[in-house]
Amino acid sequence: MSPRSPEGRSEGHSLLSRPALFQLLYNIAMFVPGGVLLRRSFQWSPPRILVAALLASAAIETVQGTGILGLYDCAYRVLDVDDVLTNVSGALIGALLAPAVVVVPRPGHAGAHTGRSGALRRVTAASVDLFLVGLIGGSDLVRVGAALLLVLVAVPVLAGGATPGQHLVRAAVVQQDGRPAARTALVLRGILIGGAWFLVTVFSRWTGDRAVDLPGLVVVAPLVVQAGLVLAVIGSVAVRRDNRAPQDLLTGTELHVRPRTREGAAGADDGPT
Repeated sequence: MSPRSPEGRSEGHSLLSRPALFQLLYNIAMFVPGGVLLRRSFQWSPPRILVAALLASAAIETVQGTGILGLYDCAYRVLDVDDVLTNVSGALIGALLAPAVVVVPRPGHAGAHTGRSGALRRVTAASVDLFLVGLIGGSDLVRVGAALLLVLVAVPVLAGGATPGQHLVRAAVVQQDGRPAARTALVLRGILIGGAWFLVTVFSRWTGDRAVDLPGLVVVAPLVVQAGLVLAVIGSVAVRRDNRAPQDLLTGTELHVRPRTREGAAGADDGPT
């Protein structure tokens, strides 16, 4: 029999149900992928990753603690040094795990020579997009849903088939033959990605609000689902010869890398005059 707490719950039941522990695990898990990517794909050293994680976490806490740099009258989160420490710990854990994470490509991955976007470019773009969603949406679920529609649907439809993050990494959604993707495909793709993430966010908020009363495995379930979604995309891109993710297969699209402007200009200069 497990020892019981004063409230009548067993210690085994309540350990993972504590909100403080749930937030600690979430803050660590949020920065683990960044540590993996920086170590494996960018060949950064652990000390360099530590500094980058420290600066990134400090920037996030500053944005939250100032009401998105004064956009709101008051902060919607309290500035917390513990969050910075757990974020940095997550990045270092990712850096240490990086050599064993074979689904994340190293520099020179074959996908870079096909014109199709590899896992690293996709994860980087998605991280930027979700960071923007967090800044715009804050803690309100309605604003989060609106931000997802803006970033993942409206921007690609109106701005050449690419989200803000995809623009940053020079990628765009196209048809399989390389032509620009149809608007209906872009809308469907955005709804698939944004809808899945919104449902996980709702699930996470629900378990977080009831963490004290729910079994620990239920409380951490949103983290498991989020990790599963990310791994499904990375695994599919890494394993498939055409580097296509589930959202590509469902919408008949691909994510292609745009050529650099300077390269295009050089190619034009090398041609016949």
